[in-house]
Amino acid sequence: MAGHSNVATSNAARLVAIAVRRGALGPYLVMAFVLLLGASWIFANPAGYAPDEPAHYTKAVGVGRGELVGKPEPYPIGPGFGPLQLRWINKASRTVKIPPGLSPGGLACSIFSPTETAACLYRIQANTEFIQFRTYVGTYEPFLYLPPGVVMNRVENPVTATLVGRLASGGIAMGLLAVAAAVLMTRAPAGSGIGLAAAATPMVVFLSSALSPAGPELAAAICLTAVVLRLAWGVEVPRPVWLAAAASGSVLALSRSLGPFLLIAVLGVFIAAAGPRGLIRIVRSGGRWSAGAGAVILLAVVGNMAWGMRVQPRPSVSVESALSWIGRSIAEIPEVLRQDVGSFGWADVNMPRAAYLAWGAMVLVMVVAAFIAGRRRDRILLATVLVGCVVGTVGIATAVIYQTYFPMYGRYALPLWVMVPLCAGEVLMVNQRRLPAWCWRSLLLGVPLVAGAVHATGWYVNARRYAVSELGPAWFFGHSQWNPPGGWEPWFAMVALAVVCLWLYGLLTARHMGNPLSTPSPEVEITPPSSRNVPSSRG
Repeated sequence: MAGHSNVATSNAARLVAIAVRRGALGPYLVMAFVLLLGASWIFANPAGYAPDEPAHYTKAVGVGRGELVGKPEPYPIGPGFGPLQLRWINKASRTVKIPPGLSPGGLACSIFSPTETAACLYRIQANTEFIQFRTYVGTYEPFLYLPPGVVMNRVENPVTATLVGRLASGGIAMGLLAVAAAVLMTRAPAGSGIGLAAAATPMVVFLSSALSPAGPELAAAICLTAVVLRLAWGVEVPRPVWLAAAASGSVLALSRSLGPFLLIAVLGVFIAAAGPRGLIRIVRSGGRWSAGAGAVILLAVVGNMAWGMRVQPRPSVSVESALSWIGRSIAEIPEVLRQDVGSFGWADVNMPRAAYLAWGAMVLVMVVAAFIAGRRRDRILLATVLVGCVVGTVGIATAVIYQTYFPMYGRYALPLWVMVPLCAGEVLMVNQRRLPAWCWRSLLLGVPLVAGAVHATGWYVNARRYAVSELGPAWFFGHSQWNPPGGWEPWFAMVALAVVCLWLYGLLTARHMGNPLSTPSPEVEITPPSSRNVPSSRG
């Protein structure tokens, strides 16, 4: 028996060694990074301390009980809103029936009070009977509120309800991010992860862990962009890629009113990467798989638009006012990008300036290197995506957000900006042999190193803010006034393990970058799919 055990251990060790040598562990390490970090955010961020989370909580509880819209009832005074903002908010304001014990009153009790901790959550008074509760997201699309709403109605207090709701909503988001890693790395396990590592900013993971449609929306945008890049540049298209297209495309379409617009943006990336004729050829080669994915996405778009026309209020777009706000929206792009790296709480908890500079420099180096290494089509793709992000951000700000008299937060445009590092990462991966070896190795090591360090910084800054406030000690363990389930230690350890997984991915890919099994051949270059044979994925 001992001999058999030794043989089995030896075989397992040999298989692991082969997987490491071929870079095949890469997808699993990146997936582990996303899932571990997301889970830690879900439990270590206090209930209610994500953007508008109590309002989303109320909407989810109502949808989970079958109240898709609720009853119109305006706010007499704005909960932090000015008169013009209140006028818009009351178009979407609704009341829903909240079961005993689940009232969200008291969540986010110390928001915008940097000298207070989240210990006020311990003093929440539960409602003892059914009550009507207002939410200013009452008319929002109900589709992504249903999974968290169903499970939230099965618990008996608002803090636990928030956590299980986050698990349901975050499960969708984290699952899509994991699928994005798998899709990108079906082409080349070693190297395809740096684009995803740069796209999944701390803000992406933070929002993906919150009780809100924003998380699934962001993850779907990343996953669908990964899919179209894989379809456009892949030599072989496995059938599950089409399933990933259907899942991410439908979630993106159903997430909120801008879902169809974001789908058009991803389609633009597809056309820029493959060319119009290449796009048609790829779709045709997919046979019933691509037709099925298209049908699912189209059905989701129809559902979104039907809801929007029937229920959602629409801002009265004034061309004159929109034109007058263009200058302001352009001037705010640097702030939008800063928030897209990481602005936690209700956009009131921020990292040190060095963290934003490090992340910005990392993405800038990737984009510049991609322009240098890429061929003509690659540069057209990158330029198209960059210009599209700027135009899209200005359009969202001037035609939607400013028309409602609210400020332009970075998270509104984040589903667009995640496309930049994804495209840059794929251009670099495909053209890696056009870069000096030291440059490619530095990117493989540097991107995970910087990304992991900034993620750890963001998580710790947020944790300290709610454990001891901004006036508390820098090392807050042992001094915390608010603690997540199980205390801080297990979640801190989970973050550390997540960062180690990302760093290990960078180390292994840089070490084995010359292995032909984990990198494209020197002849590989980005060309329109119409100029090469695209294998059929028909059953």
